Amino acid sequence: MAMKSFTSALFGSLLMATALTPARAADMTNERALNPQREPQNWILHHGNYQGHRFSALKEINADTVKNLKPVFTVALSGFQSGGRYAFGNLEATPIVEDGVMYVPDGWGSVYAIDVTAGKKGVIKWKMDPGTDRAWAGDVACCGVNNRGVALWKDKVISIALDGRMFAINKATGEVVWERKIADPAIGETLTIAPLIIRDLAIVGTAGGEFGIRGFIEATDLNTGKAAWRTYTIPGAGEPGNETWKDGKERWKHGGSSVWETATYDPETDTFYQGVGNAGPTGTENIAPAITSGRRACLRSPPPTARSSGATSIPPTTPTITTRSPSTRSSTPRSTARTASLWSMRRAMVSSTRSTVSTDRSLPASSMSTS
Repeated sequence: MAMKSFTSALFGSLLMATALTPARAADMTNERALNPQREPQNWILHHGNYQGHRFSALKEINADTVKNLKPVFTVALSGFQSGGRYAFGNLEATPIVEDGVMYVPDGWGSVYAIDVTAGKKGVIKWKMDPGTDRAWAGDVACCGVNNRGVALWKDKVISIALDGRMFAINKATGEVVWERKIADPAIGETLTIAPLIIRDLAIVGTAGGEFGIRGFIEATDLNTGKAAWRTYTIPGAGEPGNETWKDGKERWKHGGSSVWETATYDPETDTFYQGVGNAGPTGTENIAPAITSGRRACLRSPPPTARSSGATSIPPTTPTITTRSPSTRSSTPRSTARTASLWSMRRAMVSSTRSTVSTDRSLPASSMSTS
C-alpha cells in the first residue's frame, strides 16, 4: 500500500511538472544519470537516483497540499490477461518519466510510451509487445506475472520480459532494435527486475529461487546487445564459499539466491550493490541448512567485468555481520537476518564501508556521451 501511495503521489507531482515542460528528444547520458537532481521534473532512474533514495525534489505535493489530490485522467493498459497458472498479470513497475513522456511496462513485458504533457489526458504514443508466451511463462513464473520497470540509455528504452529476454527499444518509435535471451524459463529462470544502467551496461538478475535455480547477475553490453559478464550468487566449485556446501551432492547448483530488486550504485567507488533474494527450494533436505534459516545477502562488486568473491548480510544497525556465500551459516539471530533481508532487498542502500567483499576488477572506458 505504501508503494502504491508513493507511486500515485509521484505521478501526480511529475504530471504537474511535465505539463509545463516542452518535449525534447534528449539522449540519456551518464552525466544525466549521475545528476538527476538537475531535472526534478523528470524521474529518469528506477530509484530516482543511483543511491536508491526514491525521493522527489518537487515541492507541489506536501503535507498541506496532498489532501487536494484527485484523479485527472486514466490510461488503460493491457497486461491483466491470464497465463499459465495465474488468473491475471500484475502492474508493479515504477514508471520512468522524461520530458513529459512516461515509459512503463505491464506484467507481461509490453512497454508503453505515454504522452502526459497536456496535463489533462494521457496519450499512448507507442506500445511494444514482446509476444510473451503467456501459457508457458505463466506456468514457469514462481511468484506471479511481474515486471518492475524499464530503464533509459541514449535514445533507447531498455526492458525485460518474463520469459527471460532483454530488449533495446527505439525511444521515439517503439521499434525493437535488438533483443537477447538472458534467463532460461525451461530450468525455472525468469526476469522480473528493472535494469540498472551504468554507462553502457545493463545489469539484471534472474528470479526463480523457489524452483531451485542457481541465481546470477548478468550485464549486457548495450552497444552490442551481447553479454558482458555473468556472476553467480552462489559460488561454484573452487570459488570461496563453495566449500561450505558439505553435502557432497553439488546441491549448490540449485540453492536459489535469486535477484529481483534493482541494484544501487556508488559512483565514487564505482561499485554497485545488489540485494540477493530467497533461497530455494525451501523446506526440503536438498539445500544447505544455513539457507533454510532465512538469511539473505547483498553482493558488492564493480560493474565492468564483475565477479564477486563473497557476500555480506547488512542489517541497518549491525553492518559488520559477514558471510562468504548464501550457504554459510550466520551467527545472527533469525529475526536480525530477516531485518537484513528487508534492508538489502527493499532499500538496497549500502555504503562501501559496510561490505567486506574484495574484487580485482577495473572499469573500461565508456562510449556513452557525458553531455
